[in-house]
Amino acid sequence: MGDHAEAIQSVLNAFGIYEFLPNFLEVKSMLAHLICSSNHFSEKLCSHFFALCVGSHPDHLNSTMAATYMSQLPAGTSTKTFVHFAQLFRNGGRFTKFDYGKEKNLEVYGTPNPPNYLLQNVRQNHSFCYYCL
Repeated sequence: MGDHAEAIQSVLNAFGIYEFLPNFLEVKSMLAHLICSSNHFSEKLCSHFFALCVGSHPDHLNSTMAATYMSQLPAGTSTKTFVHFAQLFRNGGRFTKFDYGKEKNLEVYGTPNPPNYLLQNVRQNHSFCYYCL
């Protein structure tokens, strides 16, 4: 699927769809509320699972809101983000900005290829991420 990400984006965009896994399905919300609101144990379980997914501490979440939190998983994203993710897998281990193609890259970045992200500028805040330790 990654090799065809741009084609998939073009088809979706042609139909006016600019989001991958859009969050319009009420089924997901209904299931989350059914499962996560049935009893105190299921609320806690859903709260812990959500905390694991987002890298938070379960005690920092209101467990009575677990169904609402879970109704948002998996969250959708723009088709551009989907394509960028595929590009990152295809570009030989380089962690680069979005590749628009040589002409637009020149316009946007001033180079024919997208520049690398400067990972030395990225810092992880371990106090935020309970499960990262």
